[in-house]
Amino acid sequence: MIIVGDSRVELSKLKDVQTIVTSPPYWDLRDYGSKAQVGFGQSLEAYIDDLVNILDSSKNCLNPQGSMWVNLGDKYDKGNLLGLPYLIAFALKSKGWIMRQAIIWAKPNPMPESTKNRCSRSYEHFFHFTRQMDYYYDNESIKEPAKWFGKDRRSGQGRFAYKTKFDGKKANGQQAFVVVNEMRNKRDVWTIATKPFKGAHYAVMPEALIEPAILSTSKEGDLIVDPFAGSGTVGLVAGRLKRPFIGIELNEDYAELAKSRINTNKTCLK
Repeated sequence: MIIVGDSRVELSKLKDVQTIVTSPPYWDLRDYGSKAQVGFGQSLEAYIDDLVNILDSSKNCLNPQGSMWVNLGDKYDKGNLLGLPYLIAFALKSKGWIMRQAIIWAKPNPMPESTKNRCSRSYEHFFHFTRQMDYYYDNESIKEPAKWFGKDRRSGQGRFAYKTKFDGKKANGQQAFVVVNEMRNKRDVWTIATKPFKGAHYAVMPEALIEPAILSTSKEGDLIVDPFAGSGTVGLVAGRLKRPFIGIELNEDYAELAKSRINTNKTCLK
C-alpha cells in the first residue's frame, strides 16, 4: 500500500519489515510542497539531523536480520563538495547501525554539467546498513557473469596463479591453472543508466539498482518498505519480485502517481 503521511509518524506503526530501500530527498534542491518535508528550506545541519533521525527510527520496525538500503547523492556548496553521503552514513553508524557496504552506482548517462574546473559527476552512493552482523543475505541471487568464464587462467598471471589443476590434482606452479566459474560474486560498483519517466523528477532510482538490493536481503513474501516512496519505483520492483510493499509519501500527487504507475504494471496494490 501507499500511505500518504509523514515517515516520522508512519514508520512507528509498522512491524516485521525485512528490507527498507529508499532514496531520500536531496538537500535544498527540490520543493515538494509540504511544511514537513525533508531537505528543502533547511540548514545543512538540520537536514542531516532530520534525515538521520527518520532513518534511525526504522530500527523499531525492521527485523533483527533485516537490511536498510539508502541511496544518497552529494552536493556542492559554493564550490565545496559537502560529502553528504558519508556525513549521513557516519551519523547512522554513531547510532548503532552497521554499514555493511558502500555501493557505487556508476551512471553511464549522468546529468550534463557545464563545469570546467573539475570532473563531471557520474556516480552516487548506495549504502547497505544492518542492525546486527547476523543478517539475511543471499549472494547467490545476485551473482553476475564472470569475465573469464570457461578460460584457463595459468600461473604467472597475478591472482589467478592457483596450484590446482582442472582435474583437481596437485601441480607445480609452472603447470597450475584454474578454470573460472560461469558466475562470480557481485562487485560493489554497479553501472546502471538512469531512466526517468514522464510525470516524475529526474532523480528517480532505476529499477535495476533496486532489484539486487531486494533480491539479496529478502525472500518472497517478505515486507519491503520505502519511507520516501516518491513515484513508487521500489514498490514496482517489490511487486514484480513477489514481495508485499508499503510506501510512505508526504506529497499526495506523488502518492497518486505511485499508485497509478504500480497498478498500470499489474502489481497488486491497495
